[in-house]
Amino acid sequence: MKTRITNKPKKCLKFEGYIYLPSENADRKELLHYLKKTMGRIFVYDEFGKKVTNKAQAFDNLGKMISFIETERKKIISKRVKK
Repeated sequence: MKTRITNKPKKCLKFEGYIYLPSENADRKELLHYLKKTMGRIFVYDEFGKKVTNKAQAFDNLGKMISFIETERKKIISKRVKK
């Protein structure tokens, strides 16, 4: 299947995420805590490369990270819909 080649630049939602890992000398309790939660921070940029928020958004699991990206995507698309 061939894809159509265009010269138009694609607009995309960009994000930069950090997932925290335990230190090498962590005890058992800390390792179990990291197994239960996937903690981290995320920066989301709009299609022009500007940050959506000034602060990084914290998340406890990857589902919350994806939901934050989806809400920002919906905000950008809803701005384009004429009311």
